[in-house]
Amino acid sequence: MKFFTKGKDVFKVADRGVVITMELPKVDDRIRAGNPIQLRIPDGRVLDIKIGGIAHLKPIKSRNADFNCALTFPADTNLENIPEGTEIWLVRHD
Repeated sequence: MKFFTKGKDVFKVADRGVVITMELPKVDDRIRAGNPIQLRIPDGRVLDIKIGGIAHLKPIKSRNADFNCALTFPADTNLENIPEGTEIWLVRHD
């Protein structure tokens, strides 16, 4: 596992599922729809899930990021399970 970033905002879009926004960090790792990730909720729970889709929202000027980004998750994902501040970890298969 490798820490990727922290979620900023979480909401549900009708017919799309749960969306979590974040700053897309400047890292060598590439994320794609279908990649498995692990969400580490601030209360200690862990949710293993696959990315449903990715959208680049807007360019930003930050030392650590180039874009604001949104990840979508399957429609059956429970919004209440993913609060703001949830850490996103990459599942690595080395």
